[in-house]
Amino acid sequence: MNIICKSFCKDAAKSSKLALNACREIFSKSEIFDGGCLVKSGIEKLLVQFAMNKVFGDFGQMGNSSYKCTPLQLGPYNNKVLTIHSPENHILTIARTDGGSTLPRAAKYKKNLAQRNQGFGQIEMDIINAGNFFEQGMYGIIGYGVKDMQFSHLGIIFPDKDFKNIIHRQNLLDELFDEETFKPMMSEEEYIVGLKDDLVKVGKQLSGNQK
Repeated sequence: MNIICKSFCKDAAKSSKLALNACREIFSKSEIFDGGCLVKSGIEKLLVQFAMNKVFGDFGQMGNSSYKCTPLQLGPYNNKVLTIHSPENHILTIARTDGGSTLPRAAKYKKNLAQRNQGFGQIEMDIINAGNFFEQGMYGIIGYGVKDMQFSHLGIIFPDKDFKNIIHRQNLLDELFDEETFKPMMSEEEYIVGLKDDLVKVGKQLSGNQK
């Protein structure tokens, strides 16, 4: 059973692939980072994370995707996290995970959002009639992993209310091979150019290379 619609899965996969493609292109230009080791320094992970959040956030405001995005305020110090709203009223965030069936590191806001999943365990998710619980929506995470600048896993995972176990997972990797999904529009091609410029600026700041 899938509780996220096909159009959202396609758009989420497309946004993820655009983000990683942009990262791959700038990582191939070693002169940007003075040949420093991106993997060991952690810059690679930080830039992929930045790109994922930026693409989802930007596309969620362009009006040409199936999802909307809003910032969630975290505490009194103006820290925010991007929240993604699916057509079924699910709320999702983005996080790197160690594996396709692994929850990311717990955080207070994730535990609070996971309360939306109260009453849904694995058995209930296996037998529930899709559509009966969409009025409120649930909390899910777009979890990803990257190895050699390719997605090792990409999917949507739904934690239980205690944020200890996964009660449902939808794989997004299959969507990456749908050529129809990834025919870029002119506006997207122009956007990618600007995205790579932003990634170079952030990468230089993180690596200490301000040239």
